Amino acid sequence: MTTMAGFISMPGGSEWLIIFIVILILFGPKNLPKIGKAIGRGIREFKEASDGLTRAIEEEAAAVEREEEERKRREAASASSDSDSSPELDPSDGTELSAEGTSPADSDSTSQPQPPSD
Repeated sequence: MTTMAGFISMPGGSEWLIIFIVILILFGPKNLPKIGKAIGRGIREFKEASDGLTRAIEEEAAAVEREEEERKRREAASASSDSDSSPELDPSDGTELSAEGTSPADSDSTSQPQPPSD
């Protein structure tokens, strides 16, 4: 007899009745409430565990999204601060550098002739 997973279905009404009678015979009428409570407790614990796992995954995803948004905000802030940044200073004397990378003092000294030294 070969069966495939597609042919297996849930038990119908008469099958449930037979299953219940077999369980009643095996465990007795006094133990059925205990078994029911144990099964209910197991199902409840499984549901709580799966809810906890789902909640943990959602919290982690939210944390990753917050970190990504913060990183984007920092990049945007640094990009805007780069365009609005103060002019570069000459490291030797602290004077402002021109667009060519030379200080105004350097350009003034080249444009004015130096007096001859004796």
